Formats: sequence, C-alpha cells, structure tokens
Amino acid sequence: MAVANAARPKSNPKTAKPAAIAALQDLDGAPFVLCVGTIEARKNHLALFNVWRMLKQSGINPPTLIMAGKVGWRVENLIEQMRMSGLLGKEIRLVDGLSDDELSVMYARCLFTVLPSFAEGWGLPVGESLDHGKVCVTSDAGSMREVGGDFAVYVDPYNVRSIHDAIRRLVTQPGVLAELEARIARAF
Repeated sequence: MAVANAARPKSNPKTAKPAAIAALQDLDGAPFVLCVGTIEARKNHLALFNVWRMLKQSGINPPTLIMAGKVGWRVENLIEQMRMSGLLGKEIRLVDGLSDDELSVMYARCLFTVLPSFAEGWGLPVGESLDHGKVCVTSDAGSMREVGGDFAVYVDPYNVRSIHDAIRRLVTQPGVLAELEARIARAF
C-alpha cells in the first residue's frame, strides 16, 4: 500500500528517537500485538484494555499489546485504569512518536494487529497491516471492509466479547493465524 501518512514523522537519524526499538528491546523476541492510531475514545482502546484483562483473568498470558500513537483527548481515565490494573507498562504499552521506518519494524515483528475502532475515515492501519503480511482484527464499521476485504478478521466494535473471541482465537490457535497470513501472502 503506497499511501503516505504526512502526520507521522519521517526518519531522521540525527534526531530520531528509536521508540520502536526501545519498546521492543526488553521483549527479547517475545510476541506482541500492535494497535496503530491516536489513543482516543473512537478508536476503542477501552475494549482492548478489557480484552487483555479478560484474557489474563481466564488464565491466558496474552502477548504484549503495543498501542502505537499519540495520546489524544479524553483518555486520562482509560490510562489511569490501565495503570491501576497493573497492565500498563507490562502487558500494555503506549509508544508515541514513531517514524515510518520504526512503524514498519513494529508491523514486521508483530503477531497481528488490532483496530476495533467505532469509526474511521479510511482505516489506514488495516491496509498497512495487510501490506506487511499481517492479519488485522478490525471492526466491521465504516470503511474497514473496503480496506480489509476478505483478508481481515472482523468484529463488532460494540461487543467486547466479539473482540475477545477473535483475539483469543489468534493467540491460542497459531495454526489459524498462520493460515490467515498465508492467504494474505498468496492473494493480497
């Protein structure tokens, strides 16, 4: 997908903060799930936080969730909930200021991506994920089906159980994830 995002900073080796590399260093090759986009209510990060809590409560040790994007408005309560739960900084990480190159590293190394947004203008992270050969669990809202076609996994953004079940399936059934990735490689 050759769509550029002017809002993302370009790489500059003299001034670039290697946020992606720093976020991944202590993972030591462990798997992670990537969510790209401004941290704001319409992107439905609250649902992802709840899904990670549900996975932990059910005895599943989920991969780290990396939320890559700047912190938007009216999310102070969400960030405080993540902090108070003990998940922030461990199972859930916020990473801001990624260059295009750093974001590409994140896409290349992630297990899969998530974007359970209530509304999107286009859904660029869905296309970027697929362009990197990665499965995207995304909402069945707005333009997402147009972007993801038959290659994304669709969920109801208003139903946390729907999001949980899709993510749990990909986390606990690696064969399903491999099959979906092979399909992207063959036909996307």
